[in-house]
Formats: sequence, structure tokens, C-alpha cells
Amino acid sequence: MPEFIITPLRACHTPTLHTLLRAQLEEERALFYKPSLLTHEHTSDDTIRRVIAFWQEHSAIAVFVAENDIAAYGFIAAQIKNDIYNNQDVLSGEILAVYVSEQQRKRGVGRGLIAHAETWFRQNAVHAVNVSWLEGNDASQALYANFGFEPVHRTARKPL
Repeated sequence: MPEFIITPLRACHTPTLHTLLRAQLEEERALFYKPSLLTHEHTSDDTIRRVIAFWQEHSAIAVFVAENDIAAYGFIAAQIKNDIYNNQDVLSGEILAVYVSEQQRKRGVGRGLIAHAETWFRQNAVHAVNVSWLEGNDASQALYANFGFEPVHRTARKPL
């Protein structure tokens, strides 16, 4: 039995979400071989507040938080999008971000968050779910592979 519960984002989670999102962005910068290519190179408080506000304002985006009696220590942000495949309107999902604080890793929290988001996607008639990760983030790639995610394409970026 997991020692955490997963709940929708509430106002009381916002300060912790801010801290977790900052940690995620800083870890990505440290992990990625070429941080100058990341679009979130700056992790100012204002930028993080704006990201969280954007997530909260859009009804097609859900944020779920993993917590116990003491604290929240992980989150997942998921989005539903309208797409067209084979001339048919379909709903697709995207995992925008998932993060678990370092001291809570390897305890099933990431798996629990992804499973919770998949349930939410299914409840909303989503056809397929997309996720992306940074080159070199082998832990994320392995986690997603355990859920059946398979690479479909690679994305390249260059700064202008």
C-alpha cells in the first residue's frame, strides 16, 4: 500500500508546487548536456508563478499532487488537446510535467502519478497520450517505457 495519496491541485499546494517545479527545472538544466537549448533557461519566481497560473486557468489542464500527512512531494501536469487523425476529431493527451522530490524517489510515486493521469485521460475519452523527456534523462525514459510509451519521433531545437 502506497504511503501517499494523489489529489487534484488545491490552493494550499501552490507554494509547494512552486518549489517542486523550480527543482524540476533546475535538475533538467543540470542534467541536459546543452542547457542553452532549453526554453526554460530562466527559473525566476515570476516565470514559475506564470506557469502555475497558466495550468490553473485552463480547464483542459489538470495538475495532481502526491502527498502524505506531512507534505506534498510530487506532481503531474496533464493536458487534453483536440486533434485530427485520419480526418476524425479525436482527443489526445499530453503529460506536460511530472516530478518527484529526490528523497521520495524509488517509492512508486512517479508510477502512481502517471497511473492517476492515465485514469483521468481515460475518463475524458482521450485517444492517445504523448510525453517527452530530455536527451540523457534515462530515468524518465525508463519510467515511461514501463507504462508502454514508445518513442515516435525526435525533436531538435536551435536558438535564434
